Amino acid sequence: MDYVASAHLLTSLRPFLPPVQFETLRQMIWVTTEEHEFFRHKVAELAKRIEQIPAIYAQDGKGDEAVVYLHYFRGEANYWVTEIDRNYEPRRIEAFGLANLFGGVDDAELGYFDIAELVRHGFELDLYFEPRTLVQLRASS
Repeated sequence: MDYVASAHLLTSLRPFLPPVQFETLRQMIWVTTEEHEFFRHKVAELAKRIEQIPAIYAQDGKGDEAVVYLHYFRGEANYWVTEIDRNYEPRRIEAFGLANLFGGVDDAELGYFDIAELVRHGFELDLYFEPRTLVQLRASS
């Protein structure tokens, strides 16, 4: 994947990334080192994954078989995204999923939250998180 295509995909991810993480990824896809291909593929993978996140209520009724697509973290706080409002605006991205301000998935609660607000408060998108069901997420903690 070339830089232009990667840069375009990265721009589409901007609402989902805090400024520091966005800038770091921008620099990593630009540099001519061994790592730039890894980060170009990571950007493409994340862009595709975000396109695949179901709309709010699309996984209603699936219970623990609902798929978690994204993970945000800051300190001990964690948010796992299962659905998003497909008509989002960059300043407000309503999401549904698990949230725990004080630790891992064990005591997390299902509910709505705003990804744009998480980003504004410095939550990072976990670049290495792989989608999995809620039951798999709970089992891996």
